[in-house]
Amino acid sequence: MNFSCNPGSLARLKRRRRFWLQCHLWLGLTLGLILAIAGITGSILVFWQELDAWLNPALRLTQYSPSQPQHYRPVAEIIEAARSAYPTGTQPGIAEFRRVGEQSAVMFFGRDMGKSPSETNIYNVFVDPYSAKVLGVRLFYDADNPLKHALMGFVFKLHYAFLMKDTARTVIGWVCAVLLVSVLSGLILWWPLTGQWRKALTFRLGANSTRFNFDLHKIVGLYTALVLLAVLFSGTYLNLPEQVLSVVRLFTPDSHAVFSSTEPNESAHSLQPDAVLEVVEARYPNSQLLTMIIPVNPKAVYKICHRDSHSLREHWIQERCVVVDQYSGAILNIEDAESASAGDIFLQWQWYIHSGQAFGITGRLLVFVTGFACPVLFVTGLIRWLQKRRAANQHQAKQYAAN
Repeated sequence: MNFSCNPGSLARLKRRRRFWLQCHLWLGLTLGLILAIAGITGSILVFWQELDAWLNPALRLTQYSPSQPQHYRPVAEIIEAARSAYPTGTQPGIAEFRRVGEQSAVMFFGRDMGKSPSETNIYNVFVDPYSAKVLGVRLFYDADNPLKHALMGFVFKLHYAFLMKDTARTVIGWVCAVLLVSVLSGLILWWPLTGQWRKALTFRLGANSTRFNFDLHKIVGLYTALVLLAVLFSGTYLNLPEQVLSVVRLFTPDSHAVFSSTEPNESAHSLQPDAVLEVVEARYPNSQLLTMIIPVNPKAVYKICHRDSHSLREHWIQERCVVVDQYSGAILNIEDAESASAGDIFLQWQWYIHSGQAFGITGRLLVFVTGFACPVLFVTGLIRWLQKRRAANQHQAKQYAAN
């Protein structure tokens, strides 16, 4: 749109532009470093499984050979093997089965799983799923000293909580929400009011360092804006799920409650994982188990997530999570694209968008590149502010000298 023929409209838009410039400036200066750190760590975490396997092959990789394919041992046997090796006093929390050739199965154990992850040590037990042999144990999170975290545990904790207690996740969630405004204000500032689109979309050739820095900030921000907006929104949801869900329900009231719990029964005993798996497999016999979240307190529930390309073949997301009461074995909730409302599907997408898995390797690479764009945006924005501040000081000095 070109406003050059309407000076009044152009003047009003420039006044509004100054307002958004101040918003963009101060949001960038106050929150830009947080975005830079979250971006770098987020890029690493896009490929964290592969990096962890490369750094810890003895724990992560089995002797699986594609030329001599083997079959998974029963899941109950794998879990029992992990139980036999976990540190004394810890309780099982999550079992992860990647189902990728040579990858081992991993179980997460906490010393007191009734507390938040930031208040207890979290261990990994690695099991060869083809032989049910324990490959090793490691400390993933240390409750007292973040420098004792495993490398990927350190990166995770830095990414979502900045190495602080888990209550920091709420703060980071609101930071993500505010940074959405920063990105949108950047797009408003980028928009060429006079219709000079070529100038807005490209670098100026042969420009000086000041102009190059400005163009770099502008172009990197423009071409990563869409992915950055999606990642920031999904980050808001992952840290503030209940708040985002309440907003989604304004548009899709039939969205299911995704925060299930149960009431303990003094006369009942918690079911073992294999019994719960039987319930889920009876309902979905063609599924392939991916993760199992084991109850960590009397009110918690089982959550079994699996891939089911048979019944979900028409949907982009072919994974389903089934929430099961730990006492009765009753299915409390089903999270999949087949039975979900539009709002539920929208929320199910958020993790896949945040991790880049929504669009395969292409999506992961886009999120990877966008993460590294964040420190570029912060540094170039800071340089731009310092340049303008220096220019303003020089101008004031000249006026003072002239008077």
